[in-house]
Amino acid sequence: MPRCARERMGSAVSMVSFFGSDAESVEKRDALGVHYLGLSLVLAWFYCLWFSPSVFVCTPLMGRAMVYSWLASLAFSALAFLVMPLALRRINIYEHPTLVWVSAGMLAAGTLLFTLAKPLATLPLFIWVVFPIVLAVANALLWAAWGEFYTRKRSTFAVGKFALVYGSVMLAAMIMTEILPAPVSNVFVALLPIACGAVYKYENKTVEGLVFPTLLPKAIRKKTNRATLIISVSLCIACVACYFTIAIVPEDNILTDAAAYPLGMGLAAILCLVIASIARVGKRTEAAYKLLPYFMVAAIVAIAFFLSNHVEFDTIAFTLAVILAGIFELFVISYFGTMSSKGYMAPVAAFCASSAIVRLGFSIGEVWAVLYEDIQGIWNTLVEPTSLFLMCLVALSLIPLVRSEGDIIHVTTAPATQNDTEEICDAVIVEFKLSKREGEILKLVARGYTVDNISNKLVISPYTTQTHIRHIYAKMNIHKRSELLDYINMHRDSEKPVRPPQRPRRSNGNREKMIEAPYGAPLLR
Repeated sequence: MPRCARERMGSAVSMVSFFGSDAESVEKRDALGVHYLGLSLVLAWFYCLWFSPSVFVCTPLMGRAMVYSWLASLAFSALAFLVMPLALRRINIYEHPTLVWVSAGMLAAGTLLFTLAKPLATLPLFIWVVFPIVLAVANALLWAAWGEFYTRKRSTFAVGKFALVYGSVMLAAMIMTEILPAPVSNVFVALLPIACGAVYKYENKTVEGLVFPTLLPKAIRKKTNRATLIISVSLCIACVACYFTIAIVPEDNILTDAAAYPLGMGLAAILCLVIASIARVGKRTEAAYKLLPYFMVAAIVAIAFFLSNHVEFDTIAFTLAVILAGIFELFVISYFGTMSSKGYMAPVAAFCASSAIVRLGFSIGEVWAVLYEDIQGIWNTLVEPTSLFLMCLVALSLIPLVRSEGDIIHVTTAPATQNDTEEICDAVIVEFKLSKREGEILKLVARGYTVDNISNKLVISPYTTQTHIRHIYAKMNIHKRSELLDYINMHRDSEKPVRPPQRPRRSNGNREKMIEAPYGAPLLR
């Protein structure tokens, strides 16, 4: 065989190996964070649609009709994300993959009709009601589907992986949208949800057999409420401030043809790549949350540029606000995604909450600014005081955020300590009404004791021990030891490949039964 042919064959084999669904290929792709591609495509579609002026062929991006359509889309999206956890209480989307394809198709068709069909693109009923509702529902379904996937995969959204994929996809999508001529760029944007559906179909096979982590006891989950509330309110306020600045800056004072929008998102993507590179070099998973206060300060700086009353600074204020609007989404997704994977929140509720916070912040800021623009006499009177108020509000939100930084990092990145394990076991005993003996056995299992070890320590038969363990499983609604240990050891210091459960096997030598443990490590019983 010629050398070039052998090289091509070798390259093809390596590609098949990389994109295969076996454990080795999954591990390779997980090391690069490829599984974050699906969610990144959803975000790329959203920002390319609304932040790229080249997509709007029939009407200008900053025209009043599109502004109201954007407002309606934000409002309906926030509502859809809040309602979706209730609508999917008894439904798992991964069991109905057709919903993903339907949602992707609706987004693709809606995008083409919205941007290219001139009769529809100028019809108020369509651009202010029909399209925003279709966009909101379909987007929320895709979001929920990926939330289920990442929770089953136990993804921790390590910034070195998530920010890398998010930034790469966003940058590539923005560049392609801007350089391609219409209507090719419109078709490209419409194909992003379709690509998202294809990626979901492929990635969903890698988590077959895996289930959601069991929610931690209520007593443990309550301890995270304060940190969750602080980061949610802080990021929502920051989004309000950023988008008020974006909407209030006069159109004539920024780059022509709304070029500041794609410029800002492109710079946001580049900043994500820089953050990911720093995190990978430093190997510090908590780096993202340590950077969050600095980005909050940057939001204050953006408002300050606008208040300087220098026209040349308006473009800087506008672009900086757009950059931050794209960056804040990274933080909120990372936080709620990690909370879901660790059993603090239900998957759909967590992921929908992450997007609802951003969309709600955008909508409040935009509506606030539009009201000032549309009501005569308000602009000159209230714009500067409102900007100062938002600046102070962002600054005040920094105080609890900085004070809670340790709690946020502990919840999202710190591995479980012996005290944490003991505390969770005590909470499990109370919540699931375990007997005294079942509680003793639970704590011994959590410490790594085998069935024989537990039997010897408590002076009971292995059969009795097994019976108590089965009762514990039944009360907690879990099915095997690995799920129990996963439940107790909810903290993870890094992302690790998750493989489908394997059948128990017996060793030929001493007849000790091998059982599955977290992360594929076997335990003897």
